Amino acid sequence: MAPTLRDYQRLKQQRLAAQIPPRDLCYRCWRPGGFCYCAKIRPIGLDLRFAILIHPLEEKRPIATGRMAHLCLKDSFLIEGDDYSDSAEVNALLADPKNDPAVLFPCEGSTDLSALEPEERRALFRPGKRPLIFVIDGTWHSARRTMFRSRNLKNLPCIRFTPAEPSRIRVRHQPDRHCYTTLEAIHQTIDLLTEMPSRPHDNLLEVMEDMVGRQLVFCAERKPRDEGLRIRRSLLR
Repeated sequence: MAPTLRDYQRLKQQRLAAQIPPRDLCYRCWRPGGFCYCAKIRPIGLDLRFAILIHPLEEKRPIATGRMAHLCLKDSFLIEGDDYSDSAEVNALLADPKNDPAVLFPCEGSTDLSALEPEERRALFRPGKRPLIFVIDGTWHSARRTMFRSRNLKNLPCIRFTPAEPSRIRVRHQPDRHCYTTLEAIHQTIDLLTEMPSRPHDNLLEVMEDMVGRQLVFCAERKPRDEGLRIRRSLLR
């Protein structure tokens, strides 16, 4: 289960009580100093926009790829919530006549972008409008609940894609090898809806790979220390 804000507050109080100095924290990506990935980010602008609807618990995760994608994409939105029916920010985006909204969600009746030709994908959105893709960032359970509860999202067209390869995330358990993180799903959607030979959006994957690599190194270094501590504790019993 993901840590809650109460968990973080309790840990903070324990650190203060034990006089343990707090770790340096980047207040942009919310990662400890040694794991900050901000220097790797090269923000890009697109002809389509993404509104990332992040669940409150997902927002508190140390590895939150929705926040990471938001930092990588200019003109994107990161909106925290669970039921967006009365979200002023979401409703303002839906009411903007310049936007042509859709939801990236694999529901029944959703359009598989991977099965369409490029001109068919372009035809999904009205000429003269800017595609606005809502992406629900959370567990599969919480994402389904958000879609069910958010009345303003229910009638929007849904799009999806067929993953061509397994997820690259190696530090979080996925329900299935072809279940993508929010960042990977956004990257794949950009791949299918835009034509950019220089592929600046690949920076999303580069940032995630950097974060994953650092986390794996940390885990590899920590394991012997944890094992040594376990042995010492067993000898003291």
